[in-house]
Amino acid sequence: MNLQRTPSHLIPAILFSACFVLASCKTIQTPNGELPEEALSYADQVVGTYQNRSDLSEVVVSLSGKKLKATHQAKTHLDVLDSECDAEIGQLREIRASNDGKKIRGIFDFNRNYCTPTLEGKTIELQVSEIQHSQTNTTEKVLTVTYLLELKQEKKCSYEYPVGQPPQQVCSVETTPVYFKKNFVRRSAGQ
Repeated sequence: MNLQRTPSHLIPAILFSACFVLASCKTIQTPNGELPEEALSYADQVVGTYQNRSDLSEVVVSLSGKKLKATHQAKTHLDVLDSECDAEIGQLREIRASNDGKKIRGIFDFNRNYCTPTLEGKTIELQVSEIQHSQTNTTEKVLTVTYLLELKQEKKCSYEYPVGQPPQQVCSVETTPVYFKKNFVRRSAGQ
């Protein structure tokens, strides 16, 4: 039996890199969570309070000096992952922005606190996208929180039939990432 496997720790990096190779974007590192001058204009575009329409929880994105911070606030005891383990959004690692500036992603450290150690993600992603509604002449900024919960692995096997040889079973392990995603909205009138 031939078993092929991609190391699970590489899967998120491969998927994330592929996503940005296809779209043009700029990646800016943030040493010690501090924004370099070239990234301050991106920070200005995302600062604000974003509310989830179903549970009314909020993510507040603020700029403190040169540090972009994000905090989750809820009227219940649930955290940013809708769990009760006091998970928090940590320090900003990098910003990725589309060339047109309509999509800005912040990659933050993730503090899992009391969450189960089986959670896969070490970072949490906050992406702000701008959506224009032409009928109402309004613009919505949508903040999407994305976190890698787990990597599901499934063994798949098939048979090969080489000429003149007995059938051979060939197996591989497919890894599928499972993400937590939640949207928050900030509205503003017109452009």
